[in-house]
Amino acid sequence: METLLHFLDLNSPFNENPSIFQRSRDTYMIAIILVTYNGEHDLPLFFQTLLPTLPREGVLLYIVDNASSDSTRMIIERDVPDAVHIFSETNDGYSGGHVRGMTEALKRGVEYIILVNQDMEFVSGWIEPLVDYMNAHPRCGVVQPMIALAQDKGLLNSCGNALHYLGFGYSMGYTQPVATCTESSMIGYTSGATVMYRASALREVGLFDPEFFMYHEDTDLAWRFRLAGWGCAVTPTSTVYHRYEFGRSEKKFYYIERNRIAILLRNYSFKTLLLIAPAFFFMEAGLLVRALLSTVMRLRITPVLHYCASRLFWFSPRRFAHILLERRKIQNVRVISDTEIVPYFVSSIDAQEVDSGIMRMVVNPVLRWYWNIIRRWI
Repeated sequence: METLLHFLDLNSPFNENPSIFQRSRDTYMIAIILVTYNGEHDLPLFFQTLLPTLPREGVLLYIVDNASSDSTRMIIERDVPDAVHIFSETNDGYSGGHVRGMTEALKRGVEYIILVNQDMEFVSGWIEPLVDYMNAHPRCGVVQPMIALAQDKGLLNSCGNALHYLGFGYSMGYTQPVATCTESSMIGYTSGATVMYRASALREVGLFDPEFFMYHEDTDLAWRFRLAGWGCAVTPTSTVYHRYEFGRSEKKFYYIERNRIAILLRNYSFKTLLLIAPAFFFMEAGLLVRALLSTVMRLRITPVLHYCASRLFWFSPRRFAHILLERRKIQNVRVISDTEIVPYFVSSIDAQEVDSGIMRMVVNPVLRWYWNIIRRWI
């Protein structure tokens, strides 16, 4: 296949010194993977900002469409005919769609894989700093750029993500000035909105779990990277923009909570699972009360049903067997103990989206107090 973008007149700074990306006609250094779903409103701007930023050589673009019902496929075929198109007949979610693309990219022998969301915007010079960071840190398995809000480019969407010891995750620096994100650093986990993975680390650790469908697959993979001895970082020398809108839908809550349970069961040692159990059930009581109150206030039973479904999902015989199988694989490649993972966890849930008086005055103090007790035993 011809390298992507031979047909474009690019002004990327990489074109002046393309040597770090230079490959022969049929080999590539970087694969960029986009998973789309009903993206007709996002894709024109996405391609308009992405394509001019790509180097002439060494980059291959994969587009995986998850059975869109709008004009997404037509836009893809019209705007990026030289990309690798993977048109699925089923919606496999963020996880399954990316597994399709990543599997194909790894067959091509790429060194790095970049995942991007369809609601991203790009500016020249965003790829090179990610490659530079990886070259300078050979044990870093995954790195993300600084992600600013496209609606207000002076404010952050994510300067890396924080990971709570109970599996909750949130964006660090959300709505703070971009000037506050100045240092490259190791983080809890990377945002899946735009992220670069080292291919050799993926070959060792594995890809997303398609069972997750969406949400927390990036958390799970970053955790597995750490257990296998690979670092997880953010570098603000690279900047991209996200047309992000926070949503509180019951469907989102269902997937986030369902998969949060899975990452705990898969990645912690049995000893640590026992140690965090009291805090876990404390939060479970609070989340159940929240679901019940929401049901009463909305006169709808769905919040309680979603809460129950998110807990019961993994305990069907087939899915529980899947959890045990994946856990065995993860623990077999582990070279890092939970003791060494502890510094990357936070003890408070400080996401602005869930900020409340109860969270500040009751929940977080209890979680911090308990973490200070048990962390010395992990």
